[in-house]
Amino acid sequence: MKIKRNKRFAIAVLLLVAAAGLSYASEEVNKPGAEYPAPSPNGSQLVYVSTALGSRDLWRIDSNGTNSSVLTPWPSSDEIHPDWSPNSNRIVFSSNRGSSKHQIWAINSDGTGATQLTTDDAEHEYPRFSPDGQTILYTSNQTGKRELWLMSADGSSQRSIALISSRITDPDWSPNGLEIVYVGCRRNAECNLFRINRNGSDGTQITSGNFQDWNPDWGIGGILFASNRGNAQGLWLVQPNGSGLTQITTPDAVADLDPRWVGNTSAFVFGRSGKTPTDAASDIWSAQSLSGTPRQITKVGGPLFMIQSVLDAVVALRSSVTQSGDLQKVNNAIDSLDKSVDTNLWLDSFHPKLNAGSGIINQSKDATIKLRDLITDKHNNLDDSLINNLVEQLVSASRIIAETAIADAELRGGDAATIDKAREELNKGNNDVAGAKLVDAFEHYRNSWNRATGA
Repeated sequence: MKIKRNKRFAIAVLLLVAAAGLSYASEEVNKPGAEYPAPSPNGSQLVYVSTALGSRDLWRIDSNGTNSSVLTPWPSSDEIHPDWSPNSNRIVFSSNRGSSKHQIWAINSDGTGATQLTTDDAEHEYPRFSPDGQTILYTSNQTGKRELWLMSADGSSQRSIALISSRITDPDWSPNGLEIVYVGCRRNAECNLFRINRNGSDGTQITSGNFQDWNPDWGIGGILFASNRGNAQGLWLVQPNGSGLTQITTPDAVADLDPRWVGNTSAFVFGRSGKTPTDAASDIWSAQSLSGTPRQITKVGGPLFMIQSVLDAVVALRSSVTQSGDLQKVNNAIDSLDKSVDTNLWLDSFHPKLNAGSGIINQSKDATIKLRDLITDKHNNLDDSLINNLVEQLVSASRIIAETAIADAELRGGDAATIDKAREELNKGNNDVAGAKLVDAFEHYRNSWNRATGA
């Protein structure tokens, strides 16, 4: 399964990897991750974008990192750029569901009431609610050039507000709703921050220089943004008049992107890429102040959390199952997955304990059998594409467990013949996946893990 990722983020990861002299395989950048965090106005929850189920979907999680759940389990569509309404009731975002282009959508904070707000044949992205919740700011290329647009919160009164000479992206409101900050890029790939009145007048440049300044978020403490200034893809702060330019994070061989202030506080959240070859995906981090130590909120980048994501999705799926036989299959799958994610069985999100790896892969196989049985039952109204995505994610998790074990065996100088046998079993599993023999694939991935670890 090839997971779509944000092109801007992927480029940043590849640049920082090259700068650090690390040798990641290209597929590492495609591991499941989390990005585009949007904190609720009171800071109790986050909505973010994750590829845990195959395509980019909206997920919600408590700010302490618990109770994650998928809000848009929409197979094969791309949901990005979420933002909360000031009253926390609605979330606006961009999606290409049922369309060849990204449109602006809104959804209730519990995942119900999805409504498409734009419908023309143009690309619409980066929606942001105004501070009073009455207006949505977004970008659109409806005129042939990507511009700043406004519309009412119900999707009416859509209008362009400014013809700007540079290519624009990433707009956000000032705290009082009277101005807008955005990224403007010139043909030489230089991208800086600009501000403009909401009526399109009095445009002013905020940052300058041959840098990539991205993702501005305007709060009471100033404008947070991501930049490759300072020889790192880190976070910076600047005041609206261009003064006070300060580096906030100086990441080592990682990329910090998508900063967002948490309400009217000094706390903020952001996306950070992985640092090692087995953790190259992005996750959401938070800090309580500009000088605070960031802590990780999501942990999507390893098989433990891939399996947990599938478990969360299957639990959410259970409420739509009406047939008693199907309900039993779902419950059995949940039981198997619940056993797999017991943290007592794991050393970390990539490494099962020595006596646990076989059981974890077997439990994923058992869950896969139950989930695939649901597809053959035509009495239910379940989305076959979603179930297939969940199954593919379980297969990918088992493959990564085996791959990680082989890499570890090579690093510790293990027996070459044994490692070759483990890789042979891994390749057999990969061939099974290519031939749609998923149950057989689990068997070979388990055998590969056993050989690589000596279990």
